[in-house]
Amino acid sequence: MAFFSPMGLVRRMFSSQVSVPVAKAGAQATASRQNSMTLDKLEGRALFASSAAAFSVIADPNTPIGPIYVAPAKVAAKAPIKAAAKAKTAPMAALATTSSTPKVTAGFYDGINVTGGADASSVIPKLRELGISGVRIWVGMNTWSHRGNGQAFLQAKMYKDAGFKVMMNVGVVDTSSESNYQGFFNWLKSRQYFKSVDMIQVGNEPNHYKSWKGGIDGYMKLLKIAYNTLHPTGMKVLGAGPTYDVEACKELVRQGYLNYVDYAGFHPYGNSAEQVISRLKGAREAYGNKPLIVSEWNVRNQPNSSQWAASLKKVREQMARYCNAAYYFSLVKGGSMAGPAGVFSNTSWSPNDPFYSAVKSFAYMEGGSK
Repeated sequence: MAFFSPMGLVRRMFSSQVSVPVAKAGAQATASRQNSMTLDKLEGRALFASSAAAFSVIADPNTPIGPIYVAPAKVAAKAPIKAAAKAKTAPMAALATTSSTPKVTAGFYDGINVTGGADASSVIPKLRELGISGVRIWVGMNTWSHRGNGQAFLQAKMYKDAGFKVMMNVGVVDTSSESNYQGFFNWLKSRQYFKSVDMIQVGNEPNHYKSWKGGIDGYMKLLKIAYNTLHPTGMKVLGAGPTYDVEACKELVRQGYLNYVDYAGFHPYGNSAEQVISRLKGAREAYGNKPLIVSEWNVRNQPNSSQWAASLKKVREQMARYCNAAYYFSLVKGGSMAGPAGVFSNTSWSPNDPFYSAVKSFAYMEGGSK
């Protein structure tokens, strides 16, 4: 997996994740005033990086790793606006029990990581045809002192008003003081259109050093502050998703993770459909009855695009049995390990087959929207 430096947006998921040029800065450099102004303009649309000190260091470069902070808008639903408007307020259903023959999780839906930097107004019409119901977007930040201009929330409002479930990810690579964490979440909950977001995901991949430098211990300090600040407002909190490592899920549980999330997170990347499903089952077991949301997923290292698309379908055929929602990575083709499987080739919205057709077929599978 490749990662973005906070201001050096687009170099990983796509050769051009963001259609607006941005000055490149170091991954951990303190943003200058000029960079902060640029970041504000792109907030909610660009790709921003984060890094993480892993629970278990990922040493094998061939091991599939989930992508890191992308910062655009989110995916759209296929239903007409009136019908979607009803769906947007529906609470997420409780997780179905796991068994040797699990049933489809009640209320399951498909989401997508909105990458490419396009405005929601252009994303929405193109994604309705896919039958996608949820979008994952990013606040667009590079320090815990971030106080942006609210563009991410304007994007969220557009998606929410159109009937989509909106997940917003917040976080950066570096740790900070607890007072800085508290100040950030106090600011976040005071934003206009805060209620247009259905859930805030705190962090991305807490077990990966390129996503978070604080390890599991440090992540739990952050998560507790986030939950205790956001949850009383009625906001749902989604925990960060360990990338593929079920042992990291178990360590989170041992440290109290389930007490500070409404939804547990996981990124079940793997080198085959069977490996992805096996890892998803492992996370499901580790988290018990806590609702589980897969905020990123894909299959890696496939021999050709046809086999890759077939593997995606094979995963999706079972995925609805083990989680409450699954957000495909990603919307626009890019340069990461999963990047070639983007649904669209570019933000001119040229379908990237066979992946466009594969993702469109999800709506007709178990738990799909059609």
